[in-house]
Amino acid sequence: MIVANFYHLKNTNGLFYYGVDYLSEDLGKVRKILVRASLANATRQVLPGVEVVSCTAGSLVREVLRAALRGDFIYTPSSHPLPFISQQMIVVHDVFPFFGFKGKVKELLLRLSLATSGCRVGYINNSDARAFAGKLGADHPKGLFAPNKFPAPMQVAPVGAQPGGPLHVGLFGTDSAKKNYAELFAQILLRNAGKRVRFLVYGHKTAYYEELVRQFPEIDLQLVESDKCSLTRFLEQIRIIASVADHEGFGRPIAAALLANIPTLLVQRPVFVEFFQGGAQFRATIPEVVDRILELASEPVIQPVSYSPPAAVVDGYRSAVAYLQSQAAVA
Repeated sequence: MIVANFYHLKNTNGLFYYGVDYLSEDLGKVRKILVRASLANATRQVLPGVEVVSCTAGSLVREVLRAALRGDFIYTPSSHPLPFISQQMIVVHDVFPFFGFKGKVKELLLRLSLATSGCRVGYINNSDARAFAGKLGADHPKGLFAPNKFPAPMQVAPVGAQPGGPLHVGLFGTDSAKKNYAELFAQILLRNAGKRVRFLVYGHKTAYYEELVRQFPEIDLQLVESDKCSLTRFLEQIRIIASVADHEGFGRPIAAALLANIPTLLVQRPVFVEFFQGGAQFRATIPEVVDRILELASEPVIQPVSYSPPAAVVDGYRSAVAYLQSQAAVA
């Protein structure tokens, strides 16, 4: 059986839904899910019928020890291995959390935990997460390509702004400065174009978001809280999607937007190219992204896009799911 360790997830972000997708493939193999109290209700809503345990740091240790003694397989959809337990799998999503002084401390702790456990390490992309996993010593056979599941196509009828109004541009995520919104907004203001674009950002009210509001009062910026609004409803409010982020691991909502035929404009990053080539429009720099946004703001009709997920990624997801289920069967 699987005991899923969601304790290190603090909100319903991409890592949360990544783990939900993998567990949902066969809930009959999931014994329980360990979470913080703040995520317990959300977890029960998306995974009904599975035991969800609200944990403190102390009770997490007790639950993990019981799972290990039972021989359960511990699945953690984040980069937080438990020392001395080999029957487990963690997942590396991106390298951003390991930058800077605090990041190096996290990397050292991660190395120590991996060295004592020898557990399996999934990586969600081949662009940078795979290399980082290899750097940690988790190359083949310990490493496993475990990409995101592409969401099912949604039927969306984007409304956006009325003719003559600002272009409604959707942004995804409010977790950290890796989103590069400050540079995006600064480029808009350099072109005196603050009234031509309305940005709707899908995420949570974080310190990063509140700092952006304070720093850029001239930018038309609206938070759409992802816990209160479905992704379908959000996509109906926008005309295009844009992202200028660094060090993304995947971009689940970007994939959803492309599969809903919504034009998507991305800064050229290896991860974005790996997953979204053939559907998204790419620009080499953030100023070039802004130039293209303003071009689209002047166009009366914005054509929908056509996009299909890369076959190698779809196959990679299926293989990773098969591995996880096989371990649950053994345990």
